[in-house]
Amino acid sequence: MYIDTAITPTKYLWYARCGFVGLVAILVYWADLSWWQMGLVAGVAVFCVWQDWINDVPLCELSTKDPDELWDLGVFVDDRQVWQAYLNNAHLVDFGFGQAVRLSFYVVEPHKQPLTTWVFYDSVPKTTFCKLAAQANFGGY
Repeated sequence: MYIDTAITPTKYLWYARCGFVGLVAILVYWADLSWWQMGLVAGVAVFCVWQDWINDVPLCELSTKDPDELWDLGVFVDDRQVWQAYLNNAHLVDFGFGQAVRLSFYVVEPHKQPLTTWVFYDSVPKTTFCKLAAQANFGGY
């Protein structure tokens, strides 16, 4: 299965992060905690979202000839780079308003590290999303 596509950025993860902080704020308010406990829990929630945001590597391209072999990942860190990685895991997730595929890679070039990214249904062409969804459902992960 040949996959070669550009990925357009979406705001869905930003909405999810803001929703998480809002939900924590509502639950803290309902818990009737003192002001310093509310501040501590809200600070931890904001710190978790901030850590997730700064560790996010924006993926702008995907390319592979065989999904079980090496993938070429176009990333944008300071400039455009091509990283090479192996696909570890793929999951199809239905959010109710749309679907996304969560891809977990193990990057081997330029340096060894794990990388997880989300590909939303409207950020790639429909045929490419169907291929990624089939990989998630039937890829043996």
